[in-house]
Amino acid sequence: MNKKLTLPVIALACAGAAHAQLGRTQDWNTFGADIGRSGHEKTDPFINKESVARDFALLYKTKLDENGKGQRSVTPPVIISILISYRGFKELAFSASTNNLVSALNVDAGKIFWQKPLIYSSDIPQVKDPTQPCSGGLAPAVSLVPAPAFGGFGRGGRGANPAPAAAAPRPVATGRGLGTVGFGGSRPVLVLASDGRLHRLNSANGDDMGGPPTRFVPPNTRPSMLNVADNVVYTSVNQGCGAVDNSIWAIDFAGESPSVASFPTRGGGVWGAGGVAIGSDNTVYAQLGDGAHDPSANKFANTLVALSPVNLTLKQYFTPPDLPAAPKNPGMSAATPVFFTWKGRNFVASSGKDGRVYLLDAALVGGQDHKTFLSRSSVLSDGATPDRGIYGLASWEDETQTRWVAASVWGPSGVSGSPNGAIVAFKVEDNGGMPELKQAWASRDITAPVPPSVAGGVLFALGAGDYTRTVKEGYNGNVLVEEKPKPAARATLYALDAATGKELWSSKQQIAGPAALTGLTVANGRVYFGATDSTFYCFGIPLEH
Repeated sequence: MNKKLTLPVIALACAGAAHAQLGRTQDWNTFGADIGRSGHEKTDPFINKESVARDFALLYKTKLDENGKGQRSVTPPVIISILISYRGFKELAFSASTNNLVSALNVDAGKIFWQKPLIYSSDIPQVKDPTQPCSGGLAPAVSLVPAPAFGGFGRGGRGANPAPAAAAPRPVATGRGLGTVGFGGSRPVLVLASDGRLHRLNSANGDDMGGPPTRFVPPNTRPSMLNVADNVVYTSVNQGCGAVDNSIWAIDFAGESPSVASFPTRGGGVWGAGGVAIGSDNTVYAQLGDGAHDPSANKFANTLVALSPVNLTLKQYFTPPDLPAAPKNPGMSAATPVFFTWKGRNFVASSGKDGRVYLLDAALVGGQDHKTFLSRSSVLSDGATPDRGIYGLASWEDETQTRWVAASVWGPSGVSGSPNGAIVAFKVEDNGGMPELKQAWASRDITAPVPPSVAGGVLFALGAGDYTRTVKEGYNGNVLVEEKPKPAARATLYALDAATGKELWSSKQQIAGPAALTGLTVANGRVYFGATDSTFYCFGIPLEH
């Protein structure tokens, strides 16, 4: 079930953490803030309920790419809070657009710091229409090599839950792997381009670091967001784009030369906006959507698979019991799972085709019968049409050490009573020694919410705008979904009280059009996301400089 290749040597470097004395101490290394895809910015120094209700505002909007467009036009940025550049100390955001263009922004000024066009290099011609499901444009796959702690300042990497069960680092060949640099040094920005090559760009100027980019996945595929743990970079390719079947991929930089492994699902794809989640022992968790399902023939769909790190061998899987047999809603209710720790135990929250949120034991996903769960929600969405279902998940722990799980739901829901969508939040409570999901609140009506993010007791929900989703047949029987905003669709950003769901603030009419369906980033008092016309938006707390 695995395929391994040997590739040319590339050594990656790691970065220094931010310095607390400069007032910005948090990086946002990857989609969802951490490798567990929690969506939780744990120690934002500026965001709280009072500051958001009083001071939150549109700070700027910047056009990243005049030619980039589509529902995946701009990736949610990754953030380096402190870079000592040739132009002094900078906080930079890194994003990519469908025109094979990577941008670094000075987030204080809202100005482009550098831009890097990536040259397509493959014998297979490039597919260039960014509005199509298989666009061939730049993959929404930007990540930072996690930073270690440095001199007592900052927090390295910010995995979902470091100890108690963190994996011991593997031995790394001399001069290989993801090394370290000093405070404020240039960290590599990892970008997976449309030709399938993984770039390691210098955060200071956009140059390729350590040699040419490395072949990773086939060209013209539709990769998910990158995730990085212990010198290994992970992604998935989906919907049969590039004439490649649904599969999960890893490239390992720990040895003398990089090696690639893949896990073909032979069934459903990894539809979630965040791709795969990684646990504290580096187990890889991927939620699969509709497709052929026959575990005896190594075919998996509508299933959460748990894979070993590096080699991607199947460890365990969970398929919700009593699922309807016929495909209903490709790509919905197949959200990126979330890994978290509660009372010293590790858990995974996932979504099922039946429109429920499931809570699973991370150490034994699915149990012996592959259908065992610890708790599940009521049905949040009936999934009757392609634009209904659970689109994303998040999890956080509040100041009282209460653990929360939230789901972004598209379309009408009997739970929320909202006609267009909502955020539904649950507490994880102790029920006789077993965890139980207890619904706590449902938000106001929000149209097509992307996976939420949480900071300082505030949950940020981005309603992307009114979208239609059309199901098509793709390569080798794979399902394609075309997502298009309706005429006059307009995104709205909301700030909600994470404990009650009460609205604290909204952007109202400040966003000119629909948001890209790629997620949002929260770091150091600001919220970032992209629109379908490649406009980069920044909302936040105005700060003195």
